[in-house]
Amino acid sequence: MSIRRSLSWLLVALTVALTAALMAGGLAAHAADDDASQRQRILRERSEVDARARAAEAECAQRFAVSSCVAQVRAERRAAMQQLDRQRALLDEAQRKRRAAERQARI
Repeated sequence: MSIRRSLSWLLVALTVALTAALMAGGLAAHAADDDASQRQRILRERSEVDARARAAEAECAQRFAVSSCVAQVRAERRAAMQQLDRQRALLDEAQRKRRAAERQARI
């Protein structure tokens, strides 16, 4: 794996971990507009992860040991996507709770 690609994956992992830590720390009490911006950020990060994975797989094709390189790229992509999916699930849960509270307030 090239240093450049390793650094880009490290940057993605750090960004995802920092975002998850902020959300878990209670800083994720978002209004509807902030919720939408978080969802847009997650979609953007998912696209970036996909683009990096495609580029890394293309780089793997230039190597002798293609299979192990591609397997590692896919594992890294899967880990990054799982983290983003967890973040989206937290947003979904917060949205459900907010809607339930609004329904209770109306009743």
